[in-house]
Amino acid sequence: MILNLEQVKAITCGAESVISGNGGFEFRRFTKEQTNAYIKYRDEMYGKKTLVNSGVRLAFTTDSTNFSLTYGHYTDHSLGFGWIEVFVDGRSAGNFPVDFNTRGKIELTELGESVKNVEIHLPWQKNVTVSDITLNDGAILKPLRRSRILMAFGDSITMGQNAQITSRTYAAQLAARLDADLYNKAIAGDRFFPELLDVEEPVTPDIITVAYGTNDWIVHSRETLTKRSRDFMVALSRKFPLVRIFAISPIWRATNTRIGKFGGPLSEVHGVIENAAAGLANVTVIDGSKLAPCDPAYYTDGLHPHDFGMDIYADALYLEIKKHL
Repeated sequence: MILNLEQVKAITCGAESVISGNGGFEFRRFTKEQTNAYIKYRDEMYGKKTLVNSGVRLAFTTDSTNFSLTYGHYTDHSLGFGWIEVFVDGRSAGNFPVDFNTRGKIELTELGESVKNVEIHLPWQKNVTVSDITLNDGAILKPLRRSRILMAFGDSITMGQNAQITSRTYAAQLAARLDADLYNKAIAGDRFFPELLDVEEPVTPDIITVAYGTNDWIVHSRETLTKRSRDFMVALSRKFPLVRIFAISPIWRATNTRIGKFGGPLSEVHGVIENAAAGLANVTVIDGSKLAPCDPAYYTDGLHPHDFGMDIYADALYLEIKKHL
């Protein structure tokens, strides 16, 4: 059987919507109104970044002995090569390349007649279209949901840059450890963005992480960062008053002692974020400088952790968050 739109929606995790387009299904982690807010308050490129599939998974239980899908890639924002990852009962069943205008097919055969869990991670840096998702006729198809929802706000590090595969991004690893479906709201280059919170959010998470600050430190004065971070944290706390929120100050970067518009080293942003969260009962601040190694060997460019750096970051952040759950 070939899955229809409603069946695809049912097995999709981490997308606000699933739409038909470009000959298949596309997955949107932001609402249309949220994308429009990025275009209005940032620019068109930020709007395109909202279309990439970071954190989006297809997850289901089936007894089908075969599985296949056709995929394509049509976005203008890509950041290089990407992979679609497939897991069966938690074990890798293959990684499938996605590059500019690539079309390919994933085919898994001889999966056995037993009931198994299948997960497909879409690439964090691509807007992928899938079609002809096929299982055996009459096969079981049951959506596979985790027990929580994690919503992650942040910049390129949270979006996943420069991890090779999506499941190794720190946000994806953190979500798995928390048994949470991930709604990744991070955008490369982003800063504290209180205007985004004026737009309706249909999903109510159980846990929220906020990891801005490193780009604010580059772009903003101390006064602007102080105001923008406070406005964001107050608005977020009021929007989700019953949700546990964890604000993470910036992790290490190679230029952390540079004195620019902010007027101090990166380490001073932690204090700004502590002040931004002051008096908000559902917000806990975590010192990001203690989560990832202060060693360029764990980064691709002195800023973005690679897969092994992401592993360490995810482990340390999970242990900190676990203390408060």
